Amino acid sequence: MVGQPFEFWDPPDMSEITFEPIAFEVGTSTFTPTGGATKTVPVLRIWVDKNPPRAHPLNYWDFSGSRIQARLLPLLQGVIQRKGKVTLLRVGKGLQTDYQVKIG
Repeated sequence: MVGQPFEFWDPPDMSEITFEPIAFEVGTSTFTPTGGATKTVPVLRIWVDKNPPRAHPLNYWDFSGSRIQARLLPLLQGVIQRKGKVTLLRVGKGLQTDYQVKIG
């Protein structure tokens, strides 16, 4: 299980973020939506370099979407080893959300 607090990257359509991953972990998160049954979902937590400093004290991003996890997991170890950067562009909304991934 990935510990709290969570920092899910859930921006509006056509939002972009660039970060330098320094580590990652795969786990789960359990939550209960308002009026719903408890759910457990897979979570990919990516620890990021805090240079430049972010607007909040956490130095990681959490991703629960299966599409973004499938795109990032095969790439992360290589990017971390060579101290590269990842740029994500969110395209679409809700179940239609997709991501463009650039490695630098």
